[in-house]
Amino acid sequence: MGILNEVSDEESQHGGQEGNVALQKKRASFPSRERHYAVRRKTRSHSPPFHRCNRVPPQLPPAELLCDSDYGDSSEERKTCNSCKCPREAHDVYHEEWVNVRERLGFKPPADPDRRPSREKTISEGFSWVPPGLPSHKIEEYFQQLPPGKVPRLGSPGEKYRDKQLMLQLPKQDLALAYCKHVETQHHPSYEDFINARNEIALDIGYAKDSTSYSSECPQCHQVVGMSELAVVAPKFGDRTLWHPSCFVCSTCEELLVDLTYCVHDDMLYCERHYAEQLKPRCAACDE
Repeated sequence: MGILNEVSDEESQHGGQEGNVALQKKRASFPSRERHYAVRRKTRSHSPPFHRCNRVPPQLPPAELLCDSDYGDSSEERKTCNSCKCPREAHDVYHEEWVNVRERLGFKPPADPDRRPSREKTISEGFSWVPPGLPSHKIEEYFQQLPPGKVPRLGSPGEKYRDKQLMLQLPKQDLALAYCKHVETQHHPSYEDFINARNEIALDIGYAKDSTSYSSECPQCHQVVGMSELAVVAPKFGDRTLWHPSCFVCSTCEELLVDLTYCVHDDMLYCERHYAEQLKPRCAACDE
């Protein structure tokens, strides 16, 4: 009996060791990376389904998902829709008040009173913006040279087009550090240096001329701008370089330069957004 007990004890110990070895091998045969992916798949399978931009989850009232609502923060500050994360310029979020681009840029009024923007004059002409430097009887002639959908007539698609371009071409986070949320403290001096150099060297606002005493070749279409034609002048290129109104566009996006606001880089015209991207990388997430 004693011998049998010793044998059975040895077998049980040996069997236990084999079980432990088998158990250890079983755990080791499940790699940690596969386990991680398995947990992620399981988590995703229990997560609520993704709702497309044009669908409203049943637990939320539709008003809370509209992009022109006060869902989270003010429409003036947020860069994206809180519901679908589309850019806010893709939705009906527009400037409710008259926008003076000089004030937006922090520029002083021009010395020439004829080139100073006036809210009263602009609204009385029936537009949200009129080219500075033109008498009233020339404003309609100027806009006839632009595509109809891009003429900023009050209450028209052209007014919304201008609002969209103000946000795209002149993003606030490019204009002042106060509108940046993700620029680290140690990079503040570099940001300010960039702003100061850009404002001094590259950024400016053009104006329109109703007639000139000379003709010039348009840098965009390479056709002649005649002496009797309306023309756009960019002061940083000199007074003798003239553009057709429809040719005063950004070299990158080829959109009309909003309110004739432009930047110069390598003797080419850019909107402020694409000028900045020639020199600095832009975050695709926060747009800074």
